[in-house]
Amino acid sequence: MLVSRASQNTGGERRDLRIPRGIVIVRYAASKGGRAAPSLVLTVPRGSGAELIDLTERAEQTLAKPGAATVVRAQRDTTISLEVVPSQIGGSLDAEVHIERMTAAITQPDDRRPPAAPVVVSSDAIADLQVLAHVSRRGDILVGSGEWICGPQVPMSIEGIEIRLGRLAPDLDIMVSGSARSKLPVNFPVSSSGTFIGSRGRAAPLTTLTFSLIGRAASAFQLSVDALFLAAPVVSRLGNSIELSGPTGNEPLVGLRLALRAIGQSGVQVPSIRPVAVPPPKLVTGGANQGDVSGTIAAGSAGRVRVFRASRLRGN
Repeated sequence: MLVSRASQNTGGERRDLRIPRGIVIVRYAASKGGRAAPSLVLTVPRGSGAELIDLTERAEQTLAKPGAATVVRAQRDTTISLEVVPSQIGGSLDAEVHIERMTAAITQPDDRRPPAAPVVVSSDAIADLQVLAHVSRRGDILVGSGEWICGPQVPMSIEGIEIRLGRLAPDLDIMVSGSARSKLPVNFPVSSSGTFIGSRGRAAPLTTLTFSLIGRAASAFQLSVDALFLAAPVVSRLGNSIELSGPTGNEPLVGLRLALRAIGQSGVQVPSIRPVAVPPPKLVTGGANQGDVSGTIAAGSAGRVRVFRASRLRGN
């Protein structure tokens, strides 16, 4: 890990973040700024060969606070822009970023280590999946895999959700993003399971959702999702990457049902993937006396960006 220096400059700082070829998660891991932590704005330049895997197909993504993440697909080794924006004038610019490359590890011919044992995901672990939702005028509701939140029988506005994976978490993650609309549209960055996206008590129902499976067990599962948007028929999707919205993209979400389906037998074996150390991507800096930086916003010989090789994301 690498932690940046804190800056007292009045403005933000912009850096070029090197992204390896493939699909990576750019995760805002931590900040010493505490409640005054800066936000991170990622921008994909035209012609960079990179894109944000985002429902709205924007070229810019804001990671508002530590814990937020986004997914980038790069056709080649490239760079994207990373701007650190302080929460207030003269605020901290301290940020820690992790880059996690989602690709299978390759065993070299001279690697004499025995292959890692396969991971066995039992069918009863699938039952650990839970979805917490904040429903307008009802508060937080927790349901199990395959159970409706609101839905055709009791349609009510869903303002936010959180995915909980239980025993599945070490080998599988569900990345979630979406948007909501009140007076103005609000977009939520891609977040991992265990992170609440949306709002509570602001009369801002979700209007779009996207789900993606990642992790070394991702290829062994599919998502099965049913969504009901106001004044629209139920939308049903099955796959590793799912996007949901009403006919115009502005209809409130009034019902959601999510489940995992194992591909093949109930006891599913998936390859075990070893983390492989690779040289950390560097942030290119043009300012004087900035020093060499590696992976986040500042220099430091003790730090590094952790880059893990895991099973490939199944997307478009």
